[in-house]
Amino acid sequence: MNFNNKLLFLRGNFKTHSMKKIIQLVLTFLFLLFMTTEVTGAATYRLQRVTSVEAGSMYVFEQGGRVMIHSISSNALQTTNTFSTFGLNGSENYVWNVSSATGGFYIYKNSSNYLNNPSSTNLALSGTKGVWTFSFQSDGTAIIGNNNTGGSFLGYTSATSTAYKCYNAAGEMGYEPHSIVVYKLVEETKTSAGMHFGETFFKVTKGAAFVAPTVTTAEGFDGTVTYTSSNSSVATVDAATGHVTIVGAGRTLITASSAATASYDAGEATYTLLVMGGYGTSSSPYCISDVMSGYMTWNSNVYIQGYIVGYYTSSSNLQPEAEANDFIALADVVDGVTSNDIALVELSTEVLKSSYGLMGHPELIGTRVIANGTIWPIRQKTSIHNVSSITTTDYPITITSYKYATYRTLATLDFSDTGISAYTAAVSGGNVVLSEIEDGIVPANHGVVLYSETAATYDIPVTTATASVNETGLNISDGSTATKENNTYVLGHKDGNVGFYRWIGAASLSAGRVYLTPSQGARDFLTFVFSEEPSGIEAPHADQSLTDGCWTDLSGRRLSGKPKTKGIYIVDGKKVLVK
Repeated sequence: MNFNNKLLFLRGNFKTHSMKKIIQLVLTFLFLLFMTTEVTGAATYRLQRVTSVEAGSMYVFEQGGRVMIHSISSNALQTTNTFSTFGLNGSENYVWNVSSATGGFYIYKNSSNYLNNPSSTNLALSGTKGVWTFSFQSDGTAIIGNNNTGGSFLGYTSATSTAYKCYNAAGEMGYEPHSIVVYKLVEETKTSAGMHFGETFFKVTKGAAFVAPTVTTAEGFDGTVTYTSSNSSVATVDAATGHVTIVGAGRTLITASSAATASYDAGEATYTLLVMGGYGTSSSPYCISDVMSGYMTWNSNVYIQGYIVGYYTSSSNLQPEAEANDFIALADVVDGVTSNDIALVELSTEVLKSSYGLMGHPELIGTRVIANGTIWPIRQKTSIHNVSSITTTDYPITITSYKYATYRTLATLDFSDTGISAYTAAVSGGNVVLSEIEDGIVPANHGVVLYSETAATYDIPVTTATASVNETGLNISDGSTATKENNTYVLGHKDGNVGFYRWIGAASLSAGRVYLTPSQGARDFLTFVFSEEPSGIEAPHADQSLTDGCWTDLSGRRLSGKPKTKGIYIVDGKKVLVK
């Protein structure tokens, strides 16, 4: 072999040897990389609250701080309070898979452990696939229904429950107690923000102190945490500090969140705040939201308070007109009520049907009552049955932009500190002299004149106090005798003039209407004057343009000179009291 051939041989051998080395090094590097990835690079997840679900993702289901775990006991899924919200690997016993199904979704652990509902209440994990639907509510929680049974919902009933079942709304539960918070597992691509609250469910009664929990973040976290409340009518939260201000009864989800930074993933942590309106006693009754919260024990005796808003038909429609005197529908507010906002109160005795049945007493719509009975479903609503007593606590009174109204009391009412002033009335010449009832107490079955500067609907409470006034000077129509022939005058307004006008209707005033009966020969319109200079009340008909020294009454009509009749008049645009 010559020199050149030897050189070529050595070069080739060198190349072959070098390539082997390089290949070995590359394979070693890839193996080490694979091993490193397998050990330290496995995907980790954090929980993110969502208001929709999608097939192919993993989820966690929480209600009242308890999450469903992969364990069946006595035909119910077991629950736990202990669950992490970040740094998950997806194999945790509270993580569920979701896949698409006709009419909804499958919920499963693996191919042999699908969540199924074999009866109206029992649950099972098996190869049989149950179809589930997700209906998300305004507060961000979901009602998880089962299509196989037509009307069953996943959840548990009370604070002492330790297992989820599929309760039939028509049998064992109402609607709201099934509200479940749904979390999706989201992959952490950077360092986890590590955001979490030590507890995820808090119950507090309105008026009691509540200290918001502190959110925990990862060491070195450099993001900004922002707080929000899903229901500001229940509680508001300071966006920067997380301080919570309770507003009313109900349920809200408080969320602490942060955007992704250069080093950390976006983070989120939530807790549920359930605010109860009362304690369920006669002196501190539950509100309707309390009854629907799911924090009750079935068949427990309670007192609840709410406004009568109508009747709930078998076709699930709330309407003011009653089909029967079986029960009344109560809500926490008078206006804007839907079928989801009400509880039914059974009129269990003939006395209650006679006193509160809406067929005979449609005027009770809008009144607020306290009922005593046991919590039980009626027509698929969490409601009250075996009612032993109902007591009216407030009557609604509406004042229009004309500022005056007449009203017939059905119970002794206390107008003090309500924003409405109550007056007796007496006819004097062409005027109606109004005298304020100083203590604000008006006995039952009396007519009064009311005044308020602000047009609104006011709740006037019932009182047991003794009224200082026994006569108000106003009559209440019986439906037959308040006719124009009997010199009937009613409150009215015409061309901006508010006062009592002669009734000219062909028939009597309807029963319950308030009216005056002055002496024969009174003029057609009687204006208001006050027995004393009323504080804070402007003259209802003063014409401020009259500054030529003439006198007018409160309706703005010119007089021939200074009046001789006592009362309040206008001269040069100012009120003058003639004694």
